[in-house]
Amino acid sequence: RRVTFALTGLPPTPAEIAAFEKDASPAAYEKLVDRLLASSAFGERWARHWLDLARYAETRGHEFEPEIPNAYQYRDYVIRALNADVPYNRFVKEQLAGDILPDPRLDPKTGTNESAIGSFFWHLGEEVHSPVDVRQDQADRFDNRIDVATKTFLGLTVACARCHDHKFDAIPTKDYYALFGLLEGSTYRQIRIDGWKQNREVAKELAKLRADADAALGELRNFNRGERTPKPNDLTGLGKASVVIDYSTLKPGEWLPDDVTFGDGPRPAGFTFPWLKGDRIALYAEPYPAAVFDSLWARLKTAPGTANDAGALSRTTRAGFTIRTPSFVLEKKRLHYLVRGGGLAFAAVGQQAVIAGPLHGSLLLPFKSDDQYRWVTHDVSGYIGQRLHVELTADAKSSFAVAMVVQSDEPAPPVPRGSGGEWVPNDPNDVKLVNGVAKRVAEAEKELAKKVVWESRQTVGMWDGPGVDSPVFVRGNPRTPGPAVPPRSLEALHGPAGLKHTTGGGRLELAELWTDPKTNPFVPRVAVNRVWHHLFGRGLVASTDNFGVLGEVPSHPELLDFLANDFIADGWSLKKLIRKLVLTDTYRQSSAGSPDADKIDPTNALLHKFRLKRLEGEAIRDAMLSVSGRLDPKMYGPGVLIHLTPFLDGRGKPGSGPIDGDGRRSIYMGVRRNFLSPFLLAFDTPIPFSTVGRRQVSNVPGQALILLNDPLVHEQAERWAKKVLAEKGTTAERVERMYLSAFGRRPTADESKVCAEFVTGKDSDPKAWTELAHTLFNVKEFVFIR
Repeated sequence: RRVTFALTGLPPTPAEIAAFEKDASPAAYEKLVDRLLASSAFGERWARHWLDLARYAETRGHEFEPEIPNAYQYRDYVIRALNADVPYNRFVKEQLAGDILPDPRLDPKTGTNESAIGSFFWHLGEEVHSPVDVRQDQADRFDNRIDVATKTFLGLTVACARCHDHKFDAIPTKDYYALFGLLEGSTYRQIRIDGWKQNREVAKELAKLRADADAALGELRNFNRGERTPKPNDLTGLGKASVVIDYSTLKPGEWLPDDVTFGDGPRPAGFTFPWLKGDRIALYAEPYPAAVFDSLWARLKTAPGTANDAGALSRTTRAGFTIRTPSFVLEKKRLHYLVRGGGLAFAAVGQQAVIAGPLHGSLLLPFKSDDQYRWVTHDVSGYIGQRLHVELTADAKSSFAVAMVVQSDEPAPPVPRGSGGEWVPNDPNDVKLVNGVAKRVAEAEKELAKKVVWESRQTVGMWDGPGVDSPVFVRGNPRTPGPAVPPRSLEALHGPAGLKHTTGGGRLELAELWTDPKTNPFVPRVAVNRVWHHLFGRGLVASTDNFGVLGEVPSHPELLDFLANDFIADGWSLKKLIRKLVLTDTYRQSSAGSPDADKIDPTNALLHKFRLKRLEGEAIRDAMLSVSGRLDPKMYGPGVLIHLTPFLDGRGKPGSGPIDGDGRRSIYMGVRRNFLSPFLLAFDTPIPFSTVGRRQVSNVPGQALILLNDPLVHEQAERWAKKVLAEKGTTAERVERMYLSAFGRRPTADESKVCAEFVTGKDSDPKAWTELAHTLFNVKEFVFIR
């Protein structure tokens, strides 16, 4: 019972107990452990431990509880990763930088980009819609991300250095703001995760097709496309304009589309391609270097059931259709976009992802389609001094392109002169050539379209960009910036130098450094300690989230080092580590102990006996569903709405779900920050705010009252009684099966007698058996592991 709950979060069934008892081989227990580790329930059990660290929730909290779109994809990803025993160092890299790993981990059956889902980790925190002080709001959001990441992976309280150097650990304030700037270079996005490899292969073929067509059309003699060097940076009339992005003079790391739909770089000036103009084929030569949304991808769509962004960003599907600028500080009143086609501009001030209500609605600017380049002006005068980036989303029905983004106090100037543009050939030879090229392109596009995975699910993740040298906030106040710090790791681990990277913000390099045991001893030790904590009830370092000076001293430091080194040697396999620990004599000890040993080791720090453990709320609920026969083994999918009691009310109130949650395991119950399950909260399921590596274990009257009165408990007791009565056997046999189901053991003679007397004369009365089942749910042994 102990090891089954530890590895699967479910009680052993009477059939499983009988099979174990019949196996007389010396390897019976070992075979049991291997079966449990291979069970899909293993990932469901251990994913809940990880979600405590990631502060997993499906809504942002605050007012109206805006949803975190497709949050369940992260939960399902964690379950799959644990069941597949993905090496822990790889798993950590996916949390930190899964969106930019050069070798993403693809699901062998579906082709889903699993690694990209990992970067959802950064965006599971609380967020406020319509913050009054945008910079303060961003500082608070980033503080949570830094706190969660450093506690989860390093077991260090780096967030203590937000306002001053850490008072106890070797973590200066500069460390904190080095990580702050690293995060400020990246931002929120939704990522298309299906067809990852196929669509990238199509994009390569498409780029070659476009280049070949451009070369063929270069043979035209009557079409003066001009030089291929024109730039859109004629800023005459813009006064003291400042360039945000100019696609004629890109710097490393500034090419930032959210998918392959814009190709692998800007199209040069003069780049020519055929397009249909009415019933005739025309040519179009790009007048400037520009980021161009390729029309082949216009048919991309999201899979049914995929949620769009919350709030005003839900106006259009942005994933796969968007390109962004690097982040910059707004110094002028207006942004001017030199664009062709129609679309949506989003000035993401402070990396806000929730735009709801009128306060920040002006950050979104839709613009209508036009075949010609023109300046679109965006008034952002209320945000001067703030750091932001601009996201430009294509209207797929238009010929979208962006050549330049500038900021200025002046109105938009005339459109810069550029060579090229549209041309309809008249010369018969030119018409023949153009039609021939257009036909070849159209036929090739049809073949490429057959290879495209058009429909995809979406998941929230990171969108990499150039890192930012963040100023140190004096006393933690974003309104009093101090000296700037380049993005880097912790100085005590990797020195004061900035991260060495050529493009991007440095998260990938940080992930490599943090998972290198030669330079960072924390990641493997923290992971091993967390596993020990979940198996033995107390970590070798009791303060699982704090390995610093204020954390507790390891009870067995040599053992911790040994296990960490062994963990690395075993390929960072969590399953091998867990298997090794549960097979030990130490794990298999009785929890009874002895008087002599209790005198020598009164706190059981030396593990002379197994610690008595109370089950978590999720395991208690799942155990009820299991013994009653209601448990639905279905895996994955959107969270099931919790059943709302009359006391659960307020803004953002969701619909109410069934009392039994459709019989699904607790990990599949919806987690709405303002409407958490009262049953689970009573048994110390943490409120998802920050990392919780060690749950509180309370013993309060509310727990007894909820087991007595909660409608879920009554409903499952009734169902269990019907199940018992449906099975053949005597009263004694039925009672024995109930004890085996509930406690993993047979009843004593006295217990069997008392239970039989309880239902005497009511052997076929469901009500009597329901009351007996309800009584067994309330026995302490049901919620404790010996």
